[in-house]
Amino acid sequence: MVPSRSPSAESFTSPQRWWNRISSIVGKRPSPELPTHSGRITQPSIKDLESGDGNATGKPIPSKGPENLESKEKPVQANSPERETNEDEIRQRSPPAHSLHADDHSSYRGASFLSGEQFASPPADPAMRPLVPRTPTQGDRYTRQRAPPDAIKGSEVVFRSGPRPIQKVNNLPDEWVEDVHPEGQLLYSRVLSSRNLKARVHTDLALRNIENHLIIKGATDRLLGSLDSSPELHDAGLVDFDIEACILVREDYPDEFGYYLVNHPDQTVFWLEEVMARDVDMWAYDEDIYRHKLAEQYWRHVTDYPHHCSLSSKVWDQLGPLMLLGA
Repeated sequence: MVPSRSPSAESFTSPQRWWNRISSIVGKRPSPELPTHSGRITQPSIKDLESGDGNATGKPIPSKGPENLESKEKPVQANSPERETNEDEIRQRSPPAHSLHADDHSSYRGASFLSGEQFASPPADPAMRPLVPRTPTQGDRYTRQRAPPDAIKGSEVVFRSGPRPIQKVNNLPDEWVEDVHPEGQLLYSRVLSSRNLKARVHTDLALRNIENHLIIKGATDRLLGSLDSSPELHDAGLVDFDIEACILVREDYPDEFGYYLVNHPDQTVFWLEEVMARDVDMWAYDEDIYRHKLAEQYWRHVTDYPHHCSLSSKVWDQLGPLMLLGA
């Protein structure tokens, strides 16, 4: 015997009335079209009821689709202000998309600057870049990341006959020589002549890269001009190679040239202009402590550029007791 349908079940026998009911629950505008086959509501057959698999009450079985996860709201007209407000609230509650908007792209450089990545655009002419005082510890030797050059296939390399199968050919700028630091860093130096004084200038800028040749030439020209125009330097009674210079070009901030000079007889670093201690990141209580800090920077330079270093006899006198202490 088939159980009779309740009045509530009778109200769901019409698919159109059922679709209107669903639309009122989820807040969508009722559509005159019938739902698809997957969402069609049919009456249970006698066979289904007798097998116990049908729904005896005739009530629809709730679907597990995403429509049932939405909150029950009153139906709102498509173009009403209330509907637009609800959509704005939904967008505000929604997680941000992965794609960057126009404003995000414009602020990318600023965010990268704060995270340590600087996208500086140096002047096209290296001669226009400023020459600013720096200290040996303000270089980027131990913080920069240089990508190695592309590997050369073994079949493209020819080993020459004789005791020197590899001929060392480096396209370095004129008068620059290459040295290898004990730690493996490539160093470069050349001799500058300023009036009657000769001084060696050092750098660890990658001069094997031809793109850096114009950069180092601009920095060297600026430094030589400053040496020539410094009366204090030429009136100090120094002889050749008593002083050395260093050019620092940070790869993360290439739009300026950093420089400093070292005085080997006095074991100190110095500059060709008056410099505030805070401008070179130095802080101390009195000048005597600053003197020791400058000496510390001097020894850092000797450690960073040990080649062609003209140490005075004073240094050897200091090394003697140290060697005896370590023996």
